[in-house]
Amino acid sequence: MTDAVQAEAVRDFIALVDKYGIEEGGWAEFLFWETVEGKRDRPFKLLDKMPEEEMAVLRRLRDEAGLWVFWQDGRWCHTPVDVWRPYAQENTADVMFEKISRANILGT
Repeated sequence: MTDAVQAEAVRDFIALVDKYGIEEGGWAEFLFWETVEGKRDRPFKLLDKMPEEEMAVLRRLRDEAGLWVFWQDGRWCHTPVDVWRPYAQENTADVMFEKISRANILGT
């Protein structure tokens, strides 16, 4: 896959995060990962299942580009899927939500 196609896949992912009204990452990338991996049937419990077009964006990033996007230091970054997968297995969306919630409560 060319750099241009990878960049497009990353942009499409970020646009999907924006579509869901998420102002920054840190949790969305875990929710989307668990959805594309089949661990959830939707990223957010109160919403409908993710439409096929949106799932295609996630699969394209994971399978074709071989990347996953994550939020770090106030910006979107990306890493190879083989690096992301074990990290996301240990740091689930629920774990990340708890960390984010704790940080917000403590102001850190």
